[in-house]
Amino acid sequence: MKADRARQFLPFAALRGFDGMLREIEKQSVPKKELTEEELRLLNEKIKLIGKGSNVCIVHYEKSAYTETKGTVSFIDPVFRRIFVGEKSIFFDNIQSISDQ
Repeated sequence: MKADRARQFLPFAALRGFDGMLREIEKQSVPKKELTEEELRLLNEKIKLIGKGSNVCIVHYEKSAYTETKGTVSFIDPVFRRIFVGEKSIFFDNIQSISDQ
């Protein structure tokens, strides 16, 4: 009876492997690179040239890593400084590079 009572206080991991997965994600995270003034100027020029319907490939920082989004620009929001590729919203400050597709 005492053994049963003691067992109820043993550590319980409801999500097996979750701690390991979190440690793996921490290892994979990449710091965000700051662009030089020249790179920012060129990026701003490219954004000005892009219009609705343009096919683009954007490399941007998202969730501690860089990712690539390809598609058609559906909207550019200069007020909140973001670009929409399909349904995906990308903030200008997170963009590393833009190229035509």
